[in-house]
Amino acid sequence: QMTLLRLVVLFGVAVVMALDNGLARTPPMGWSSWNTFRCDINEALILETAEKMISEGMRDAGYVYVNIDDCWSLHQRNASGYLVEDPAKFPHGIRYLADYLHKRGMKLGLYNAAGAWTCQGYPGSYHYEKQDAELFASYDVDFWKQDWCAVELGQDPRVSYPVLRRRRQRHWASDGPQHLRVRLKEV
Repeated sequence: QMTLLRLVVLFGVAVVMALDNGLARTPPMGWSSWNTFRCDINEALILETAEKMISEGMRDAGYVYVNIDDCWSLHQRNASGYLVEDPAKFPHGIRYLADYLHKRGMKLGLYNAAGAWTCQGYPGSYHYEKQDAELFASYDVDFWKQDWCAVELGQDPRVSYPVLRRRRQRHWASDGPQHLRVRLKEV
């Protein structure tokens, strides 16, 4: 029995050590705007939801993610190829929301798609992975949801998702999104 106990303890320590990469120490728990509001989202709704999560004890129970789903950006990228948050919906910008949430002990999630367009017809990340990674880092985003909408015929998820995963892991895994801006020069 002592040998079995030692194996259980050693296995448990090995698993903890193997997962000590700074990512997903607990399941990412929180709220997503899509399930209830779809495209009818705005800054006030996000702030109100976060405050409700805090006042109801959800944050303290580990539900810290406030995820803004599709429809947060304008329908076109800017001249430099970057997504632009919709100023009518988010007058203070996405970075303002991230800063607000972080001060309240919450985390911000943001949505895009691996195809040329999101599921609702907004610009997707296809061929813009680097710009989107830079932008999400400048917003200090903690969680990036990536759908598989509007992909090109033959676009392979085994190719597309690893491109995004490498960019995210390379910059988020060990030291958080705040270092992405500096380290993107390495990409």
